[in-house]
Amino acid sequence: MTAAIEAMPATNHETFLHTKDGKQRSGKSLGGDFREWCDKAGLPARCTMHGLRKACLRLRAEAGSEVIELQAIGGHKTLAELQKYIDAAKKSIAAKRGSARLEQHLEEVEATRVLPMQRAQKS
Repeated sequence: MTAAIEAMPATNHETFLHTKDGKQRSGKSLGGDFREWCDKAGLPARCTMHGLRKACLRLRAEAGSEVIELQAIGGHKTLAELQKYIDAAKKSIAAKRGSARLEQHLEEVEATRVLPMQRAQKS
């Protein structure tokens, strides 16, 4: 992503919503320009404006952002539009917690396990 941002033309504006001439971009124009910047940066075709937006919302949801914050950032008008990002975050968090529990359990089992060689040495 950094490579795509660095491939963008320099402007006097703090957003990507203006052209280098200072004119306002349309949403379609921004998506096309973003694709061009990604291509210049050598990023794969799966890197899109929509994908970036989705990733941003999912990561923020995983980090515990409030629904109202996610709506403001993503521009969603209803909770139903936003629910898929919240659900994906919940699944991701649950998977991470489950993996951490399994790892802890395996460490505990390993710590209490006595190998046959250790039994022979104790005798």
